[in-house]
Formats: sequence, structure tokens, C-alpha cells
Amino acid sequence: MGWLDTPGNAYGVHVSGDTAYVADGDGGLLIARHPASRPTISSTPTTTPRSPTPTTTLTPTPTTTFTPTPTTTPGSPTPTPPLWPGPTLVPAIRNLVARYYDREAPLPHSPGADGNLLAPIRESDKAPAAKDPDILWEALAAYTSGTASSPAPSPSCHAATTPEQFVDCTGARLALSQSLPGYQGGLSLFRPGPGDRAYYHNDSLVQLAGQYALYHAFVHDFDAPIAGPYTPTSGREPRDYKLYHQRMIQAYEAHMRTLLLAMLVDSHTDPAFQAAFTRSAGWLLAPYARTAQILEELGIWRNPDHRRAALAIVNGLGQRIWWEWVVPQPDGPRTAGKAALGSQTTFDTAATRDGPLAGTDHFTYFGQRFRSLRPAAMVQPPYDGLWFDADYALPGESWCRASFDVGTPNWDRCVRLARRESLGGDKSPFGDYFGKGNCATRATFPTALGCGETNLGSIAEEWLGTYVGARAGLRIVEQIAAGSGPETPAGKLPPGAYRAVTDRLGYGVAGFHGGDGRQDDLEWTFNQPEGRPIAIRTLSGARHDGESQNGRPSLGETDTLPGRTAIRGDTWSDIGVEYPGGIENHVPGPNPLYGAALGSFVLGDKVEDTDDVTVSKVDPWLSPSLYDNHHRNHPDEFEAWVWLLQSTFYRCQGVADPVDPACFAFSAVNAPNPPGIRRQPLFYDPDDPSVPPAMRHLWRGDGAMIADAVVADGDDDCRPRGGLAFGRLQLYGAATSQPFLVTEGGFGAYGLLLQGGGAFMRLAAARLAETAPEGLEAAYAAQREQVLRPWYDEMHRLVGGVVRHFGEGGVGYIPDAENGSCAAGDGDQRAPLPWRMGETVPATIAHRARWYSAAALWYWWYDSAWLDVDARWAGRP
Repeated sequence: MGWLDTPGNAYGVHVSGDTAYVADGDGGLLIARHPASRPTISSTPTTTPRSPTPTTTLTPTPTTTFTPTPTTTPGSPTPTPPLWPGPTLVPAIRNLVARYYDREAPLPHSPGADGNLLAPIRESDKAPAAKDPDILWEALAAYTSGTASSPAPSPSCHAATTPEQFVDCTGARLALSQSLPGYQGGLSLFRPGPGDRAYYHNDSLVQLAGQYALYHAFVHDFDAPIAGPYTPTSGREPRDYKLYHQRMIQAYEAHMRTLLLAMLVDSHTDPAFQAAFTRSAGWLLAPYARTAQILEELGIWRNPDHRRAALAIVNGLGQRIWWEWVVPQPDGPRTAGKAALGSQTTFDTAATRDGPLAGTDHFTYFGQRFRSLRPAAMVQPPYDGLWFDADYALPGESWCRASFDVGTPNWDRCVRLARRESLGGDKSPFGDYFGKGNCATRATFPTALGCGETNLGSIAEEWLGTYVGARAGLRIVEQIAAGSGPETPAGKLPPGAYRAVTDRLGYGVAGFHGGDGRQDDLEWTFNQPEGRPIAIRTLSGARHDGESQNGRPSLGETDTLPGRTAIRGDTWSDIGVEYPGGIENHVPGPNPLYGAALGSFVLGDKVEDTDDVTVSKVDPWLSPSLYDNHHRNHPDEFEAWVWLLQSTFYRCQGVADPVDPACFAFSAVNAPNPPGIRRQPLFYDPDDPSVPPAMRHLWRGDGAMIADAVVADGDDDCRPRGGLAFGRLQLYGAATSQPFLVTEGGFGAYGLLLQGGGAFMRLAAARLAETAPEGLEAAYAAQREQVLRPWYDEMHRLVGGVVRHFGEGGVGYIPDAENGSCAAGDGDQRAPLPWRMGETVPATIAHRARWYSAAALWYWWYDSAWLDVDARWAGRP
């Protein structure tokens, strides 16, 4: 690499391609390229040719039936080798979603008429009920027209003619989705601080706008057959025109861009708001980069100024992530202990030594320059960083108090579980959550947010989400800059930033047990002496027991933390249950929501590395750093992904330790209950005739595998409550609960299984195509035969069954959107939207439109070639 002068003691050079990452004791992470030249960025894959991006000519008609992968015995092998994208699943999911969107409400809908097809309650009404989100919004406008609940402005967009009118009607849809009062039109949805609660209001609006834009992209490509101009009308006709959906995407992008600008600028002096923004910057960048990509690939920006403004926001978010996440952490993600976040000070320190960095802390928006980083004064040591350790449990006291009456059985169960995980350091680094006083005033409380916000697994999830989003956004900027045109954003980060983020992402999920003799931590080579890499684990699947790998504990594991008296962070020894991904979802006890969310990040990483010709990939739209030999060089390490799938959706019974080989192996011949195999599903098989179809998507509540300690009893009002990981389904009008469970968010298993199963298939297909490193041939072969191929086949079978169950011939709807948490005496699930029991018909319509829009994510996840964030650019710029 030659000679490089640095201000401090330079040590630990890591080379990837022609990029070197130099750890400097004073300056953090430096980047150098050799030879010093502009990178060559190809816009086409180097391996598998890409089928064309869907255009106006690609409008497949939904079929009336779905033919699943032919299987005679549950779990039998699929007829094709493990591939991604799945050649049978992609069209099946596309046709399922398109079939939903073909189910439309009649227009106009008279006020006060029967709302069963708009807000169905009876089981017989759910399959034929309207599901197309756009028509649901139009029906809502017609349903409330002339009534006291009529929103102003209207969510009806079919009669819109000007960009301003499209902004108003899409803004109304977003406001109604969040039950926000007072929206008066325009780009005015932003709510300022103070505090992180205000931040999450805006965060959710950006995420929703990204989902709605993706819905319109799906309809544009697959269900709107007519090109050319249309006549705005109060009828349904505009819905069939591609131009209508292009205008809707433009309007949603405008809302997202305005919200993101305000989050960067208008609350720039609010420390809590900005800290939350830094933690989730990549989560925000992911849907916005996807929306910008839609506009870029279709070539439908309103004008060049909007395109430049969008690129400026993408660049500003990339700057925030680079200077506040990447540069301050040259040692990598800590398994425990402090992981400092950066600020303006981080940039200022670096800029004094490196002239080309000038301006990379600002972005230019419509000719005005704005800072992208937090002011230095906002950094308040020692608690201005993040605590990385997915194993340490949430102190769930505040969630118990908010969910259940003191002294009730649910309260006792919730507090008992929370104390077992968090009291006195028995399972937690914190020893004082159940002492005197409230959690905000205890002496060693480690954050300024509150007990309910110290979910360390959530922080680890933010790490992975941030890097996925950063990778997507930085790639867009890299591609634009490669054209050497005037569109390159001012303040673009230096060459190598994208590659550094990609390499960091390769370490995002790692390890699961930490035991000696197992290569289950990843080896971090940055900033380390030659031959002395350190082990890291950020999202481990189960224990954090202080054991070492190659004679060394993972990074931060031996750090001294406030109040810590122990370092174990699992519940295995207490209730025999693993944590899904080692993390919880804001409540005490193992919860599958985060395990599935991590899978969605895998499915959402659609960036190509086509300039790296050394990488061999089955799927050219998947980050190689998520599975390649360099980062997953040992079968034990790769099994962290297997563990994530299994601990999310299965339990391993009859073993003393969940890393028992019987927990990983799978005999497809005898599925789903092969002899000697200890993994048993927490969900019902989608083809199980013994379970009523309306209940089949739920979690098993027979007490065999989900411990009573993590389950709340059914509530009389049939509202699922937070505070415990699962809740029982209540029999409508009766005092007893049914043997069916929902998560604390009100969800069943199948929607989450689509995420987790898809992520596993994608990773397993890539891993199966890798060449074993020298010396590991036998281990690779055993893993392929005993673990990867049979589990791939099982996920393929299950996902196919879920799609068939959701589609025509099955229940014909998305159960989590239509079913409540009360069961009627006839086996039906009574009420729509279990988290909104008792809401009005208009509110139910809005929520149904919201959740059916999100179904477009299923197709985006599974079809890697559709709207991938690393576009061919079709000759642009």
C-alpha cells in the first residue's frame, strides 16, 4: 500500500480490493485507495445476467389459483436446487399480492351504508372484502363525505390534477394512517420536538410513505395496464393508469424528503431528538433510498431540481451515518460496553488532517447549505453512546406497570419474568432496576431515555438497520458520481466510504453461544495487531456467558459496566427458551418480532457489488459481505443465521444445551416431527386440517413450547396487551382462553415466517454455492447435507403453504390485518385489527389500507431483481 502519514500512531491496515482502512489512534478510521484513481463502477452484474427491470410492458395478469411447489410429503425436497430468487415463489407472491389489489370496493359508497366490505367482521365477509389500498382510501373519502368525520383535506386522489393536490391527498392518507388530527394540507406533517417521542412520530410517517410509494410502484408495474394521460375523476378509472401511480410516488417522495429535511434541520438543537435520529438514520434512509430508486429507474422525477434535492437528502443522511457511526468505532461493534457515537467534533478532527474531507459535514438543498451532524455540545459523556449487547435483557418493569393492574396474575407473571432477567445482575449488567425510586432517578441508570427504552437488542438491531440503509444510500451517490456530471451532490463522501460500510455490514450478525471450541464469533481484523484479530458478537442468538474464542473474549465482553454483577443474558437455565436473535421486543421474554425483523434486513439489502470481480455470488443482488467466505469462513459462524431462524420460529426440546447438533439437523423425510430431531415449530403448519383456517396463522398455545411465563392471559376486551411476549386468544363472551397465541403486537406467525423463511433461503442458497476453504471441506459438506439443504427445503415448503393459505383457495385475506384477538363460538375471529378494537368504520378502513399497502414488501423482498437499489440507471445520468 505504500507509505501513509497519519497524525497519530497508525496500526492495523485492512485491505479490501484497492481500498485500505487504516486505524489511527488519534484520528479514528482513515481510508486510502491504491492506486489513487476514481473507482470503476459497473452497472451490470459480473455473474448472472439480470432480467430487465419491469417497465410499462411488464403487466402480468394475476392467476386465479396458486400452484405450490409440488410436494407429496411435508418437508420433501423441492424439485429444483436451492436458488434465490425462488423460481416458483416469486410469481406466486406477485400473483397473491396482485390478487389482493384486484379486490376493490365499489365507488361511490354512500354515507352510512353497510361497511362489511370495507371493515369486515364476519368470516364470510373477509375474503370478498375490498383490499386494494388506493380504492380503500377513495372509498373512505366517499364513506365520510358530508359527515362530521369527513377529513379535510380528503384522502381521495383520483380527482387530483396538480402536484399540490396530490401532496394534499397523500398527506391526508398519511395523517389518517397515524390518526393525526389537524392536518391542513401541504408538506406540513412534521412535528418538532422536544424529545425522542416526537422523533418517532416523524420516523413512522417516513416509513409509511415509503410503504405507500412501494405499493404504487407494484401496481404501476404489475396491475395498471394503461399508459398515457387519463381524465381525473371521482370514479375508479385513474387507478388503471400508470401516470396516476407515478404522480402518487412523486407526492410521497415529497413528503418523505420534507420530513427528513426538517428532522435534520428544524430539530437540530434538540439532543434527545437528534440522538434518536442518529440511532435510526439508516432505517430512515432505507425506504427513502428505495423510493428515490423507483423515481430514478422509471425516470419520473417531477423536475431536475427535485432529483437534486433528493440526492442531497440521501447524501446528508449518509454523512450522518459515516461521521457518527462508522468513523468513531474503528474497533468494530462492541458486544458489550460503550460504543461511542460521533458528532461535529468527529468531522472537525478529521478535516484538520485531510483536505478532501472538506464539506462532507454539510449538504446543499435547493441552493441552501445545511449541517448534517449533531453539534458537539450534544455529546454528553459518558452516556452519549450505545450499549451493544443483544443478550442483556430489557428491564421490563415499566412495561409491566403500563400493561397490567398491580396484583393481577398477568402483573405477577410479567414482573417475575422481568426480575429474573434483570434483578441484581443475575441475567443483566444492570443491578438496580428493582431498587428504590423510579428508573429515571436511579444512580447507575445508563441512558437518558427511560427503562422502556433500554432494550439492548433494539440497539443492536439499529446497528444492522443503519448499515443496510447506509449501504443503499451511499451506492446511489456513488453511481451518480461515477457519471462525472453536475448531479453529483456537494459534500459527497470520499471514495471508499461505500466499501467500508459494506465491510462493516459483513460483521452485523455474528455468533450464538460463545463457547470454547466453537468458532461462533467473527474475527475483526481492523485496528488489531498482525495475527491477533478480536472476536465480535452483536446480535447473538442465545447466551453471553463470558467464554472465549481462540483464547479471547469478544469485544467489550469484559468491560466494567455500571451496576453489573454478572454477564449472562439468556433465559435458557430458567425456562428452557432461547431468545430469537438474542433480543426482545420491548417486553420481558423471548419474542419473535425482532428475529423476523432481522430477516427483513437481509431481504432488503439489494445492493450489488459488481465492481468486485473476486466475489462469486448466486444472487447478484445480495451483499456478499452477508455470507461470503471471508466473513462467514467457518460453518460454526454461518450457523448463526440458522440459529436466528430456529430460535425465532422453533424451540429445541429434550436437550441440555440448544447448540446440540439435534437442534440444527433436519430429516426432511420425516418432517415435521422426525425422530431424534428436537426442533419443533411454534406455529401451525399451513396445511394442517386439524386447525380451523381462521386460526391457523396463530402461534401454538398448547403450553408445550412457549412457557407460561411469557404469555399473558386473554383480556375480556380482546385487546392484545404489551408487557409479555405473547397473549392468549380469548373466546368471545367466555372466561376461558383458546390454545392460540398472538405476539404482544397482535401478530400471528405467518407474516413473520415470510420474512424469516425468505431471509434463510436467500442466505442458504448463497452459502450452498460457496467453495469450502481448505481444511473445512468435510465440515462444509456435512453442514450442506444435514442443515442447509433440508432447512431450505422446509422453508420453501412452508412459505409456499403460507402463500397458498393467504390466497384464493385459502382464507383469501391477510389474517393479521383482518382478524381480532377474540374467537367467536363458531371458530371465527370476530373483529378486525386487534390493536384497534372498537374503532370506527372509517378508522378501520384507514388501518386496512395501511396494512395491505405493506403487502408490497413481500414481493420486494422475494424478487431481488425488482427495484433493487443499485440500478442499471438505464443510461442515466
